[in-house]
Amino acid sequence: MKTKLVRESLNENKIPDFKTGWEIISYMGDISEFNPYRNEDAQYDDEYYSIPAVVFQKVLGWTPKQVEAIEEELESYEGGIYWETEQSDERNERGQIITWKPIPFEDQYISIRGGA
Repeated sequence: MKTKLVRESLNENKIPDFKTGWEIISYMGDISEFNPYRNEDAQYDDEYYSIPAVVFQKVLGWTPKQVEAIEEELESYEGGIYWETEQSDERNERGQIITWKPIPFEDQYISIRGGA
């Protein structure tokens, strides 16, 4: 069952004002379509959700720029939300990433982590 906050934000096409990753985790927990993507073993700063972008955008309609804006407003060390649009492609001899390649949209995902 969706909470009042979830229903209102979906009906009004508004993004809630999140301050911590825990608030995002709680919000996502009230959206049944995301239940299959929840890591029930997650603790502290682990990844609690890894939601395919196709599902995420169908349910919420948020864009990568909106997710980035949410992430930028979160308090330091209090979790995060990341839209994974690229992956490391090549590393140098010290193991540092030197190039990135885009991930096709159908393979992108949204990672939601708890805080310390």
